[in-house]
Amino acid sequence: SALIPAILVLTVLTGVNVNVFFSGIGGRTMLYLAYLIVQSILIGATIDYGILFTNYYLGFRSDGQSKESALREAYRGSIHTIMTSGLIIILAPFIMSELLTDPTICSILSSLTFGALSVIALVILVLPALLAATDKLIVRRR
Repeated sequence: SALIPAILVLTVLTGVNVNVFFSGIGGRTMLYLAYLIVQSILIGATIDYGILFTNYYLGFRSDGQSKESALREAYRGSIHTIMTSGLIIILAPFIMSELLTDPTICSILSSLTFGALSVIALVILVLPALLAATDKLIVRRR
């Protein structure tokens, strides 16, 4: 279904835009080039989390499980991977931003930290709801 890539990209881009929104509210400034770097890294690194969860969900749905059961099993199958690599992409830039002194690099790293946190929260909390809501459109019956 063409709807699946749209849902995944929408989820990740929403996380990126939440990052930009809260950066603006917080009064932080960021160079446009830095914004492009952060957006590219976030999209490239975090879209896989959504793909992983969606593949588990679709696999369980194609096996005939209910939406609730498929969501539960998709969480069980993907949450360890999502949280392990997600915590790496959150903690590594955060620690580096605390250790470095260059304000431009620190801005990029802190933005990357908050953006990754936003995207991971959306993948864990919002993506399952989107998949369940569009289930009839994305699940192919045997």
